[in-house]
Amino acid sequence: MWTFIVVLVILTAEHRAQDHDDALGDTLLRLCPGRHVVSQIKSSHSPTHNDRQWKIECKALDSIKHCSWSGIINAYDQEFIFDCPKNHVVAGIWSEYVSYRRWSFFCCSAEKLITSECQETPMVNYWNEDFHWYVPDGNFLTGISSHNKNNNGDYRWRFKYCRGTTQGDWSYYTLLPMAARD
Repeated sequence: MWTFIVVLVILTAEHRAQDHDDALGDTLLRLCPGRHVVSQIKSSHSPTHNDRQWKIECKALDSIKHCSWSGIINAYDQEFIFDCPKNHVVAGIWSEYVSYRRWSFFCCSAEKLITSECQETPMVNYWNEDFHWYVPDGNFLTGISSHNKNNNGDYRWRFKYCRGTTQGDWSYYTLLPMAARD
């Protein structure tokens, strides 16, 4: 009986660890594999730890090239608005927890990729609220912004996404069909 309980606890812990790409108060590094870009972002907040955990999913995009990191874009408790350079999309996210989260984003372009028809989401969460945001089909994540005007240390999040077309034939780049959504 004890063996069963120990195995169940280990399996449960392993499953929960895979729910996020980082641990509370730890560094987040999610770099999409080659020829992939960010397709969804999931986050849960812990008021006890005054931090968020993150899960970043990726989907394929042909011909990725010319990638670079943004560098750290925010200071202590500072809000930020980040946009990839023109005709680039987000393919990776890094964040370090040092009593607050510092952020850097990995942006890539693709051969002849032109981003247009950009839109910004409303805030996708309220204070202390979990969220799961999907990049709309046929679009790419190009920017991220945060809002922090509260006393609980949490942030609210907004995302910028754009259509992607190729120069010349103007056919739309598309993500591979999205996996079943939970």
